Amino acid sequence: MGGVLISASRMLRILDDNAADPVVQTHRYRYHASVQSIRNLLRYESAHSDHNQDHHRHEYDPWSDAELPDSPQLVGEAGWPHLGDMISEVAIVTGK
Repeated sequence: MGGVLISASRMLRILDDNAADPVVQTHRYRYHASVQSIRNLLRYESAHSDHNQDHHRHEYDPWSDAELPDSPQLVGEAGWPHLGDMISEVAIVTGK
């Protein structure tokens, strides 16, 4: 298996704009892992307004790039991973 690419995007919401110590919270996110930017491995996403209206995880067959039959899986707010957790999961899946 070739190189693994992990991309992450997050949209933050300002909860308290105190200049000395602002408080921000992730509002939307997407963590995506692929092999050589060609084949998907997995992707975590925040809720969408039109479908998958909870935190969810997509999983793919890395050889065919087909989304697995039980995907997407709802993970809920409690199952929403930190980026480091997702990176560790990808390392286990790929053996890297």
